Amino acid sequence: MPASANVKKSKKPLSDATKSELTRQRILDSAARVFAQRGYAHTRLIDVAREAQSHAGGIYYYFASREALVEELLSISTQRSVSLVREALQALRSDATTFEKLRTAITAQLTSLLAGDSYNIAFNKIYPQVPETILDRHRTILREYFEIWRDIIRQGQAQGEIRADVDAAVMRLTIVGSIQWAVEWARPQNSSAEILGEQMANVFFSGIKAEK
Repeated sequence: MPASANVKKSKKPLSDATKSELTRQRILDSAARVFAQRGYAHTRLIDVAREAQSHAGGIYYYFASREALVEELLSISTQRSVSLVREALQALRSDATTFEKLRTAITAQLTSLLAGDSYNIAFNKIYPQVPETILDRHRTILREYFEIWRDIIRQGQAQGEIRADVDAAVMRLTIVGSIQWAVEWARPQNSSAEILGEQMANVFFSGIKAEK
């Protein structure tokens, strides 16, 4: 055996592009944690830099402003939610009922929220506080998320599984708001996302009126 065969191969050095991507991601992850803890008004770039073990000037290399960083956080959070819920729904059989779709979508979103994802927590904390200009630009992405719930409701109405007189927009906002708020009161150690998803879907789908 040649002597060279016993020599350990050295790790391939990271390219400048890869280093840059990793640094940018580290800043985003750090920002998500800090905004989740402090909210929008009380978070400064220096706080994010400290969490990322960097300096404020380094953040400006990747993000033009604090607002640009916040906008990226919101975008990542919403896009993750869209992917999670869509993938969960696509895994259902083709003849799944409206209730099954509703329960599956709710459970998928709750699973992410109750896992303590910093991006989701940061989204809930800062979304009501950010400037309207940021919200205007984010609504295009948010519309895709809302469309998932709107489709479930409208398909349910078309199939006669949801009352035709139910306002789809009101129901959609009620469902999404309830799921987002769950992060404030739900405790994973007391109830799983699956159990909560089942209970919430029952309330939304069947209401609380007792059958006579």
